[in-house]
Amino acid sequence: MKEGPFSNFKYFPFFDTKLSSYRNIINFLLIIIFFISVSFLNVSAQVGKSFFTVHCDPPHSPNWSYLVEIVDSANAYNIPLTIMLTPPWADSVYSNSSKANQLALWQLQGHEIGAHHHGLSAANPLTWDGYTNASNIEIAQAGLDSLDKIGDMDDFLAYMRPIAGSETLTTGGIAEEYDWPSGLIYRAEGLNYDHTDVFSTISVYNHNGFQVCGLTYANVNNTSVNYAMAQFNNYGNNYCTGLITHANNFSNNMLKRAATLQWFNFISDSIQTSTIRDIMNDAACTVTPIRQIKENYISDKIRMYPNPFSGSTNLTIKVDHSGSIDLFLFSISGQLVRQYKQITGDNSNNFQIYLDDIDRGVYMFKVVTKNHMFVKKLIVN
Repeated sequence: MKEGPFSNFKYFPFFDTKLSSYRNIINFLLIIIFFISVSFLNVSAQVGKSFFTVHCDPPHSPNWSYLVEIVDSANAYNIPLTIMLTPPWADSVYSNSSKANQLALWQLQGHEIGAHHHGLSAANPLTWDGYTNASNIEIAQAGLDSLDKIGDMDDFLAYMRPIAGSETLTTGGIAEEYDWPSGLIYRAEGLNYDHTDVFSTISVYNHNGFQVCGLTYANVNNTSVNYAMAQFNNYGNNYCTGLITHANNFSNNMLKRAATLQWFNFISDSIQTSTIRDIMNDAACTVTPIRQIKENYISDKIRMYPNPFSGSTNLTIKVDHSGSIDLFLFSISGQLVRQYKQITGDNSNNFQIYLDDIDRGVYMFKVVTKNHMFVKKLIVN
């Protein structure tokens, strides 16, 4: 009798009825164990972590509701966000206690607050945030006005740090390498928003002389989301999945909104969603900043001394015009504590600020002139 294609399977219970019931049971259990093992292999083959970033860019700072809308949507899917604010957004928080309280609540819900910078590569007065390490010549070459410069990148970080409240500001989205400030140790960027940037491993970069732990992300659209979903199970535990959108795009661009919600729905059942900071912490990617951040100067135009202080402190402001300036003192939660108006001359102006009747703690002192705005952290002993 000619052997068929399954003749060699005589020990498989379904092809040999002469096998003892004991052996049938053993083989059947082995089959079950095999399929269970395959199932576990499929689970462990999924991407290790996923993160979602929201950029809040300078042109869209007035509309806080954009950010509220996307955070509410993320909360509905239990997706933690890394929310990167630019200085204009931070300014709106410092002057509004309800926004500061909302940020603190979002942090309690598991969201991360980071810093985003729009530098000279924006090449647009409306999108440059006013901070850069570039020279005045380089600013002019970029088609921008050096008079719009608020400060360098140490000033940027000094301004942005209080936005994280009781947490430490560690994560930044800064495209220009020369503008990387000391103190930020985690980065997330996408090169030309290539959809293949959606998958990356943690790497250590050298930005402006600082070591930085970094990941990449892809801009949210149909191409990047479909690519991420199609390839999600093909990458091992050493890969992270990163996507980014902008607060205004989620509210105003229906295609990007739909793509974002599609992605939220796709990963909503995954326990691997996280923030950039938590991913870096879990991976134990640590670097040490090289330089110290400026504490007593926010720029060459404003100085406060002593700081920390008790009772009173001195304020020196250099302005290029005479007129009035407005001074505001905010609590760290954004509540207005004091407001002053002073008359200035053409050069250095010295004022003594008495604060002997306020509680000890950390405060933000905002100075608004005709052409500039500065914020200085004050510590009252």
